[in-house]
Amino acid sequence: MEESARRRRLKDVLRGESVVGLGVVVLSILVALSLSSAGITGVPQLIGTLLCSVLAGSATGYRRLPDIRVTKRTADGDPLDPDHEP
Repeated sequence: MEESARRRRLKDVLRGESVVGLGVVVLSILVALSLSSAGITGVPQLIGTLLCSVLAGSATGYRRLPDIRVTKRTADGDPLDPDHEP
């Protein structure tokens, strides 16, 4: 049975979002390690790491919701389509 185009598009979008999220986590860990190496520990390290994480997350997260609609109908129709009649 073939996957619908909508499901494939959703998987692509989720894969891309997870890569971006993983990148933000890795960047936050690198900042925490850098601050620790510089001798900044405790609450200032936590605040610096959280600030970096917030900045990176907001910079990469400011996107519109992806459009996963498909322009052509599949043979069986899409039950999530508002125009679909069972």
